[in-house]
Amino acid sequence: MRIVTLLLTSLICLSCTPQDAVVTDDEQDSGITLNQTVINLSSGNTLQIDARSEAPVTYQSQNPFIARVSVTGLVTAQHVGSTRVRLDNGSDTREITVNVNPVYNLYPDPILEFGITRTTLLQRLGTPDNETDEGFAYFNYSSAAPYVVYLFDENDRLEVAAVIVRTEYTTPLASHLAERYQYYASDDEYYYFINALTLDDATIGIFLTLDNADYWQVMYLPFAETKTVTEKRHNHKTMTGKINAFTTQMRAMQP
Repeated sequence: MRIVTLLLTSLICLSCTPQDAVVTDDEQDSGITLNQTVINLSSGNTLQIDARSEAPVTYQSQNPFIARVSVTGLVTAQHVGSTRVRLDNGSDTREITVNVNPVYNLYPDPILEFGITRTTLLQRLGTPDNETDEGFAYFNYSSAAPYVVYLFDENDRLEVAAVIVRTEYTTPLASHLAERYQYYASDDEYYYFINALTLDDATIGIFLTLDNADYWQVMYLPFAETKTVTEKRHNHKTMTGKINAFTTQMRAMQP
């Protein structure tokens, strides 16, 4: 229970003018002047854009999941990734690149190219430490994560990925996930994250559950566009059973 309380607490807390062009004074006055064109932030941090313009400036984020921007130009870092903020004063436009960098790197992101073949993934990752008809695993994925698992469907195409994380890393695991994905909900068994601001826009679900007293199971599952919201939320339970069966068999085979 202490592990679950720690996790939930952590989730809640968390252009140039061509050389041969002639620029008039009027054109200069109508432009937007920026102090910087690249911003680097961590999730949750903010920065005010310093833009000078004779006319009012509007701001728009290309991807609010990564970073949002207020009507006054205050950028708030949301999730790890890169996006652009567009500035427009009616006569001139400028863009600022916003990089949201991770603070927590508990383990490398698994390959999430769902639908690729087993052969393709093996060629990319190399010989696994454990392999069955259902999938394969790599051991010593990171100091916090003993292994990563990839399982395949009946056509030998990637269906689900899972990372097994030691429960002693519960608090940093919560932060690791929260700065990359949107926390959505929880129930008695799972914590739900998505790779978008809303469930309707999500293409990947991340489902966190206790594998046992020693390990968390972090499952990555694709959201098919044709699935309903209910199907998106409940398909993971079938995958959990597959992962549990694979990891149980894998542990039994380890020396």
